[in-house]
Order: sequence, then C-alpha cells, then structure tokens
Amino acid sequence: MTTAIVLVAPRRRRLDLESFAHAAGMHPSTVRRLVALGLLEPYQDTTGTLWFQPAQIAAVARIQRLRAGFSINYASLGLVIHLLDRIADLESALRQADAPGQADAPGQADAPGQADAPGQADAPGQADGLGQAERATSRSNGGQLWT
Repeated sequence: MTTAIVLVAPRRRRLDLESFAHAAGMHPSTVRRLVALGLLEPYQDTTGTLWFQPAQIAAVARIQRLRAGFSINYASLGLVIHLLDRIADLESALRQADAPGQADAPGQADAPGQADAPGQADAPGQADGLGQAERATSRSNGGQLWT
C-alpha cells in the first residue's frame, strides 16, 4: 500500500500594504489615507508594517462604489458608511419583529390594517390600530397618515 503525503500551503490570512493595494486596485498612498480616516482597520505589527484582512477588500469596493456613484469625498465616507450600516441594522431588526408567528408584546399596537384575533381588543385608546408614531404623525398632520 502506497501513501502519499500532500503538503498544502497555508492560506494567507493577511495582506501587506502593497499586496492589499494591488488586490483592491488602489495606490498604496490611497490605502494609507483610508487607514488614516478610519475607513480601514489594519493590524500594525511591531515594525510598523500594516497588515490587512482579505475581507477588507469588500470594504474598499464599497468605498469605491460610494465615491464614484455619489461623488462623496473621503472625509464624508465614514459618516455615510456608518449611517448605511445603521439603516441595515434597523431594517434587520424590523424584519425580525415582523416575522410570522411573533405575538404582540404587551402594550404593542398592531400595524395599520392588521386585525386582531376574534375577541381580542386593542389596549385602551388604541382601537384605531395605529402605533404611537403613526398616531403622533396623524395628529401633527391634521389627521392624515403619511406612508
């Protein structure tokens, strides 16, 4: 019986500045600028060399799309990215809250147009099926709802 030993090179888990810049299609000085602005978070070893995770190439692609598509300057990108991430988190939380099979939490109003089960009533003062934010919008807009 013959046994073959196969040596597999370990996967590169980090890229140095030059390799990362090349993989991202950017000049190394631009990558350094993104690091200085806090848009990329490399590891810096004791010699001062910057090391990047390969997954950060996706972050650079996002930065490039925002910069090219919306003409956003580098200094503003941090705020825009933070706000986009926050929106994604809120949408995810909303989807989880609206998942089928979830019962209303105590004191939680139904969504507009959502009927209660037979024999189940809204909390006092909420017979209209509106949530607090919708009710406030209705009051401030002369009784009309914005959707």
